Amino acid sequence: MKYLILLTFLISTICHSGNHKNHDHDHDHNHKEDTDMKKSLKAHQHGVGILNIVKEKDTLVFEFELPGYDVVGFEYKAKKKDDIKKVKKAINILSDYRNMIEIDSSGKCKEKLSKADLLAEGNHTEFRSSYEIVCSNISKIKKIKINYFENFKNGEKLEVKIVSEEKSSSLELDSRKSILEIEDYF
Repeated sequence: MKYLILLTFLISTICHSGNHKNHDHDHDHNHKEDTDMKKSLKAHQHGVGILNIVKEKDTLVFEFELPGYDVVGFEYKAKKKDDIKKVKKAINILSDYRNMIEIDSSGKCKEKLSKADLLAEGNHTEFRSSYEIVCSNISKIKKIKINYFENFKNGEKLEVKIVSEEKSSSLELDSRKSILEIEDYF
């Protein structure tokens, strides 16, 4: 598992260096930072989420990093009843990996871990979800459908990074192209 975390961190660092997106939207950034926040949020662009996929032996790990605006339509900390309801609904959707990804059934996969969190820093929020899936026939997986765009209409594209023992790659998905052809990776 340490190997998976290290690989995810390394590929994320490599792919982000020299390729940082501007924080592309209008609102005041001069707010006191949320003292409960343990991780610093990266600069992000509305409409652009990140999906990291790591394959190690018979395990797949999927990690989504999604701007708050793309998921619930705002980035500020939810205080109004309607906004709190939207955040809770989003966390419920993100907490079940089947809402976000569909893995080819030929892989005979089972969920080991699913979790979702909302990170807040100042006037910014980011949703993160992580899924660990163990497959008894991982080499048979040919396609993975990403359901992100069906659930969150403000999302325009996903920057996808895939790392496996065989190779690593980066690509983009959008609502018109939401199926990963992964035959060459596993």
